[in-house]
Amino acid sequence: MSALLALDTPQPQRLSDMVFVRLADAIVQGELAPGQSLRDQDLADQLGVSRMPVREALQRLERAGLIEMAASRYTRVAELTPQRVRETMEHAGYLYGSIIRLATKRMTDEQAETALALLGKVAASGTDDEAYHEANRAFNDFMIEVCGNSNFCLRSDLLYSVQWVVRHFPFAEYAMVLRAQHERLAGALVDRDADEAERIVREMYGVDGEHAAFFAGLDQTF
Repeated sequence: MSALLALDTPQPQRLSDMVFVRLADAIVQGELAPGQSLRDQDLADQLGVSRMPVREALQRLERAGLIEMAASRYTRVAELTPQRVRETMEHAGYLYGSIIRLATKRMTDEQAETALALLGKVAASGTDDEAYHEANRAFNDFMIEVCGNSNFCLRSDLLYSVQWVVRHFPFAEYAMVLRAQHERLAGALVDRDADEAERIVREMYGVDGEHAAFFAGLDQTF
């Protein structure tokens, strides 16, 4: 394992959170490959921290579905399988659908304007997958913040798993699937139509809707 996991300059947050973000990003970006073995001491040495924050981060990564652990046997980056892809996207569709529903109903007018601006950046990313992931995370993080239910913050790690899965999609095709949904979602946010906003987000993650066949066809990709 190369020394590519150096932490950024420490910020006022828990060390284990910083380790989690760095390792999650490394998995999403492919720096840590599916099936790659992870040893807490090696990671601690590379990151310049003790083993405790690494262990805490690994437990959180397991809950997020990014790694697999078996006591005294292995800790490794999870393998991508058709089942994992389907389950991750379905989970995301229902989770973020609920978040969007609440946020659409509870946002202030000023917050709605911010949400529309952030969604516009997602739509403007086109087929640039890096720009899409960055803009989509900003939009989802904001919607979690304004949905009015802090429990959803506990599930925000799911977005890393979604990014990891989506990075293995034929992204140009996926971008085409999303384009019309972004326009519809913007309209639902303007109209404060929570039912429609939730329905659109579920479709964006392949839960029902006309594009479910795209996600079903991904079985041949993994």
